Amino acid sequence: MMLHRPPRAGRVRDSIVTAISGWLLVTLMAVVGQAAVRGPGQQDPGAATSAALDSSIASSTVGFPVRIEQLKLPGTRLVSRPLESRTEPIVVRVLDAFAHGDGFRYDLEVTGFTPGKHNLCEGLVRADGSSAADLPAVWVEIATQLPPGQIKPHELQPSAPQVLSLYTGLLIAAGGLWLLGLAAILFWGRGREHHLSQRRRQMTVADRLRPLLEQAATGQLASVDRAALERVLLAFWRKKLRLETLPPGELMPQLRKHPEAAGLMEQLETWLHAPPGEQPIDWQLLLAPYRTMDLAELELP
Repeated sequence: MMLHRPPRAGRVRDSIVTAISGWLLVTLMAVVGQAAVRGPGQQDPGAATSAALDSSIASSTVGFPVRIEQLKLPGTRLVSRPLESRTEPIVVRVLDAFAHGDGFRYDLEVTGFTPGKHNLCEGLVRADGSSAADLPAVWVEIATQLPPGQIKPHELQPSAPQVLSLYTGLLIAAGGLWLLGLAAILFWGRGREHHLSQRRRQMTVADRLRPLLEQAATGQLASVDRAALERVLLAFWRKKLRLETLPPGELMPQLRKHPEAAGLMEQLETWLHAPPGEQPIDWQLLLAPYRTMDLAELELP
């Protein structure tokens, strides 16, 4: 039994039909796959390579960035244009760039701040500084979610400073008082100390002894004042007689024998160990030896 073979022309025709059908199927699957990868809202990048585009290749709302991938633009490499003000309608960021023929393919991110249709190429400049006027218009649609008739907020206007609160006023007053106190300590205190130092420098040993001796003459000399009186007398005669290294026990016997010191020493012992008398006292004569030296020269503490 012999098999029947179709004519040769029929076989060729069937092969051609099968090949065309397979090519169409593969092409259709590729188109569907690219559309699925790009997702909704993205256009075919190749559509942006024409001289001018009347339709928008992407859309978004105010303040929300939209990503555009593999957009081919001619010429040298493009970068984002530096912002010149805070009122730019759109801002374009170049995420990546790939060389492609006589130009580049770009991954971009576009953020619109003003509703309407904007040419994203206005947000790009050449990296080498050459002109970008030959770029085609690539439109992006920016919509707004605000209903019509919305009024923009007024620009902030500088206002006069508010009246200081009570708390602020109290702080300022306290700071002023603190500064006044500091100034008084620094200047008035130093001035008073300087004045006392000047008075002490001008006071003689006799001026210092006179009130102490008057108290001793009336029997009212306290123990503290008695020690001060003895300290002044010993310091005076040590310095005058140049006996700085002589112990007090050896100094007192010499003072009792000294012609100038003996008079006051004997009178002082009488006042300290006897009842107060009423005989007149010649202070000028008694304190005459002590008027020749300033109290500051004794260097007493």
